[in-house]
Amino acid sequence: MTDLCDAIGGEYETVQLLAVPVNDPGSQYLYPPRVRFELMEGDPSSYDAAADFLNFSNVDRSELDYPVVLWMPPPQTEPRLYYQ
Repeated sequence: MTDLCDAIGGEYETVQLLAVPVNDPGSQYLYPPRVRFELMEGDPSSYDAAADFLNFSNVDRSELDYPVVLWMPPPQTEPRLYYQ
């Protein structure tokens, strides 16, 4: 995921990028500074927390990779990330 950020950042140098990876259960990894939040696979509460993080992080755009999908509810409610 950070490789994709590196490629985009190399092409568009003025953008600020961050990554939100999905960790295997019980695992921890050393990530570069652009990783600001980590999801735990199979833990729905971490996906809710990630949705809150993205909603309050002033993110303009996001790229979601399998197995994460963005569910867009009706306009009066907040979008949430859910595990597929």
